[in-house]
Amino acid sequence: MKRDSTIDKKVYLDAVLSQTPRLLGLINGNPASKSYGCCDRQYWHSNCVAFPNARHQEAVLTLALLYLNFDTPYRSSPLLQRLINAGVSFWCSIQERNGSFNEWYPHEGSYVATAFSAYAISETLLLMGADRIADYDRAVAALSRAAGWIKDRTEQRVCNQQTGALLATYNTYLLTGDDRLMAAVNGYEDALARAQKREEWFLEYSGADIGYLSLSIDYLAKYFKKTGSRKTEEIVAHAINFIVNFIHADGSSGGVYGSRHTEYLIPDGFEIFAPISEQARFAAWNIRAGLERGRGISLHQLDDRYLTYISYTFLQAALDGMDEIDETPIARADYRYYPEAGLFVRRFGDLELIANVHMTGALVCIARGKRLADSGVVIDGARQLFSGYETGATTVSVDENGFSVEGPFRETRENILSPIKQIILYLFQLTAGRVSFANHLVKERLRRRMILSHRRAPATLKRTVAIDGGGILITDEIAGTGRFKRMITGTQISFIYVPSSRWFQRENLTDEPPVLVQPVDVPPGDGNILIERHFPSGKITITRRPAH
Repeated sequence: MKRDSTIDKKVYLDAVLSQTPRLLGLINGNPASKSYGCCDRQYWHSNCVAFPNARHQEAVLTLALLYLNFDTPYRSSPLLQRLINAGVSFWCSIQERNGSFNEWYPHEGSYVATAFSAYAISETLLLMGADRIADYDRAVAALSRAAGWIKDRTEQRVCNQQTGALLATYNTYLLTGDDRLMAAVNGYEDALARAQKREEWFLEYSGADIGYLSLSIDYLAKYFKKTGSRKTEEIVAHAINFIVNFIHADGSSGGVYGSRHTEYLIPDGFEIFAPISEQARFAAWNIRAGLERGRGISLHQLDDRYLTYISYTFLQAALDGMDEIDETPIARADYRYYPEAGLFVRRFGDLELIANVHMTGALVCIARGKRLADSGVVIDGARQLFSGYETGATTVSVDENGFSVEGPFRETRENILSPIKQIILYLFQLTAGRVSFANHLVKERLRRRMILSHRRAPATLKRTVAIDGGGILITDEIAGTGRFKRMITGTQISFIYVPSSRWFQRENLTDEPPVLVQPVDVPPGDGNILIERHFPSGKITITRRPAH
């Protein structure tokens, strides 16, 4: 007899089927069109962009899985077979001469677009076979060129992309038998083993990130399933051991304390490891529970872009997963601190607090049915300043009762693309940008501007968070503000460029409202501004303290 806490893996298939009509609508099904098989609707239909994003072609793997599996109207559908073939052929047609593919702008040479789209196309070929793919030989040749391009490059700052390269290259080896590719695969595996931190996470630009770590687990688990590699099994086991500490009691995960603010969990890696890992079963059950109960982030919340990227892993989870999983409680420490990641974890009765001291105390706290997601403090003055970047914070103290941390504010900038910026970028890419060296310089500059580099400001924040009964007391001491129009704190704020973040989830309905502080709210004087807040009671006091 099925217990209330037992959840069937069918929830994954149901999640995909609810969005399959939307997915199919993103694909150009006109055989007379020059872009037949393009999965980027913004390009082939809306004419909003001047080139197709190769990553959208990952949708063909979702179609292949639906075509070959499950008792649905999509199984063995002639329409799906035509669209799969068209999608594979279109992917081949947009490859750059050097073997790479583009995501954001022409002649970009995107590592992630090349690796991830090559995985999806190679997996499609392995599943469908040469008899069902008209351009099979052409696609295999394109995959060989892509794997050759990837082999000469690395992405050590964003390790999830390296895991995609590992699996794409291995699949290409299976299709070609080229031993040079297997040598590259072994090199990727060794590099990932070295890249994994002692605290069991992978670097995502400036620190640990929960959503992207789940993506790394997903690709590595797929590789383990294909090869049985003991080295990869150990890497994945460590990563799962880390990530389960950041699945929240309300069904959400990750968020403002992660280096890239992601809040989703990719399911297939946990499902592959569920039979051999209690921690993986815990994660898998929570993902299933989220789908069944409308918690966390699922496919229906994703924009069209990420629907094409992520849907197939839900179908793979429906194939790889145990038929049913019971709720699997695991022993999670009431208190954990990861000094290198800067992550502070405290569970105390009904209280759950996770914070990043490297981000000057950005935190998520759940207590008494309420949820606080606090990225830090914004100061609107002559310039806009923000405390929540992962740069320059100094930990004053950390123990099971809370923490104290001090760090500088940084100038913020919202990178909105203007027509003139786009024209300049396209002109460069169509001329000097074709040269590999110049292309690399532009890409690095864009990364620094949009993700990594933020000018230091003279203002500082000292944040102290103390466990206080069934809640927390947050004390923010702000120095060097100068004249300001307002301050904002106590809410989710993000200025870094991460497309796979900032989606709505039901848990946001219980988020605490932002705290707005105007000059009139601050007592007169010259001392530091002190904002004391208690969560979940909502009590707020604003005072001044003499500067040290």
